[in-house]
Amino acid sequence: MILFKLINNFSVKEFIEFEKFILSPFYNSSERIIKLFYFLKKFYPSISDENLVLNKIYEKVFPDKKFDDSNYRKLISDFNKIIEKFLVQKQLEKNSYIKNILLSESLKESGDKEVFNKLSAKMLNDLNEKFNKDSAFYYTRLQLENDIYYTNFDSYKPGIPKILIQKSQDIDLLFSFLKLNSFSEVLTIDKAIGRDSDFDFSFFDSISVFISKNLKDIKKNHPNLYVIYLRVMLYKDKSPDSVIKELINYLKSKVSKFSKEQLNFYYSYASSFYWEKYSAGNLEVMKDIYNIYDKMIKSDSLILYKKVFESDFHSLVLTGLYLGKYTWLENIIYKYGSYLDKDIRKDVINLSLARLYFRKKDFEKAISLASKVKNLNAKYYVNVNFIIAKSFFELGDFNSIEYILDNLNHYKKRNKQVNKDLSDSINVFVYYMSRLIKYYSSKDKNSVDEIKIMLKKETRFIPDKKWLLEKIN
Repeated sequence: MILFKLINNFSVKEFIEFEKFILSPFYNSSERIIKLFYFLKKFYPSISDENLVLNKIYEKVFPDKKFDDSNYRKLISDFNKIIEKFLVQKQLEKNSYIKNILLSESLKESGDKEVFNKLSAKMLNDLNEKFNKDSAFYYTRLQLENDIYYTNFDSYKPGIPKILIQKSQDIDLLFSFLKLNSFSEVLTIDKAIGRDSDFDFSFFDSISVFISKNLKDIKKNHPNLYVIYLRVMLYKDKSPDSVIKELINYLKSKVSKFSKEQLNFYYSYASSFYWEKYSAGNLEVMKDIYNIYDKMIKSDSLILYKKVFESDFHSLVLTGLYLGKYTWLENIIYKYGSYLDKDIRKDVINLSLARLYFRKKDFEKAISLASKVKNLNAKYYVNVNFIIAKSFFELGDFNSIEYILDNLNHYKKRNKQVNKDLSDSINVFVYYMSRLIKYYSSKDKNSVDEIKIMLKKETRFIPDKKWLLEKIN
């Protein structure tokens, strides 16, 4: 019954449309489906397994009838099919490309060449007016050109028809677009794992030559292809800094024409490039990252598929904290936190606010907020305890810190979710925090000099290194 719960995700408008869909004789002729819908309607938008009790559903749909498993299974199967049909219909209404392909096929099969030629020519003209040209665009235009060619096959004069030249160009464009997307995905993974794969990039040179020869036309008339080309060139070009500037300027010049979803992906290409530089130690790029997020906020492209992803949210928080843009960050947390997945929403918001209030030196509030984080997977547990320990340090409560450090050591040993990187982070944090407490307790200058020397020699990642250095100095 997994599709049943999809209904919970329908907006109120979509739910009303679904009801009309079920009541339409064109899409549904079963009274039983209608009865089941009204049974479920009472629980929308919180339909759960508790509501989907077999006997209650059967009594509602088949009153005064003895339970029959085959009837019940058919009812559930038919209802699932209605949901599928509705979802497909919604996509058809939104996707003009699919409609054009299906309409072209229907017109071709009708056998009326005159009607087909008039309508297919109009469809091609309408397509060519579109700004966004992705793989679906090229595939649709290619299908239309194919249908036009074969419908009029016996009418062409000797020589190569113009439609075949257009078809060949669209094959090149579609191939280039798909291949560059594939290259982009592989290069992103290669960068993440820190090594080159054995992936075959043999077509890259020929695609680069094709784009270079047609650069003016592609930049003007094929913006999506140009953006994905720039994305790949961020990894392949010897001067990536000039490529990133071109990408950002190009997006700026076309910001009103790209869809919000596309802008989300395209700005993410730029932010990923700068995050890689940040991870390599170039901290100056934080300003560039902030500028990209600011563009996404102003273009309303931060939300993708009605949600903000947890990793993106944490990146926003890190950016605001690093640059000290606390008012900006607090607005971000409250405005975009509501778009996080329901299961993690409260915890991510509380953890983010705890980090923010720690930076604002409201340590008691930071402890209170961090203590509200309940979904304590390993990463959250460690981050929450780091914040609380640092807050207790700022408040001078060293006894509470020792208790936390002891808990972290025990947690690391007994919890299987703690991987090597997280274990190393705990070890480093416990080690330096213990020595910091020792220094502040004794005011022994030798111990602080010892910490400074160790920090300089340290090759491992040091959580909150900036804060540690501030406390030492």
